[in-house]
Amino acid sequence: ERASGTALVVAHDSTSFRVDIDRVEEDGWHVKSRSVEVANSRLTYELTFTAPEVLPEGPFSRAFRLATDLPDAPLIKVTVQGIAQPDLSFSPSRLVFDPARDKAEARITILQRAVGGSLDRLALGGWEDAGFTITAEERPNPGTLHLLLRYDGAVAASMQNLTVALPTGDEETPILEVPVTIMPQR
Repeated sequence: ERASGTALVVAHDSTSFRVDIDRVEEDGWHVKSRSVEVANSRLTYELTFTAPEVLPEGPFSRAFRLATDLPDAPLIKVTVQGIAQPDLSFSPSRLVFDPARDKAEARITILQRAVGGSLDRLALGGWEDAGFTITAEERPNPGTLHLLLRYDGAVAASMQNLTVALPTGDEETPILEVPVTIMPQR
């Protein structure tokens, strides 16, 4: 969703300086500056860093070095850090059931982080087809769905690893594939 963050820059030894920036970096980051007024009347610049359209999933850290018009001044160094997460995800990353040891229930949380995204079109029938009973728990917000799953199928002689495919109705992530392990009879 092209997330952005800001940083404020104030000169230590000067009441006047310029940081005029409005550019797109090689890797798609957009950096823009604007002067702002603060209570102590010192000239301050607000730097806005906007992420590229797509970031690899996981943690990121991007260092920026920006120049001012002050003679012999060091570069302004700002590090932008965060964690890029998919718009639609679930947790935990694998569900494990052990019905032979009376562990036939597990919880899963499905998150929709996209601006304007919805979980209303999520099809939960894949769970029933795989032998599970689903109970939706109270929804704290429209972008979160908590499910309690109970495995009602037979306990097999060997371990079963399967993937439950849930159609989402979402363009970016049309299917959530949830890994499931069902432990064997022991």
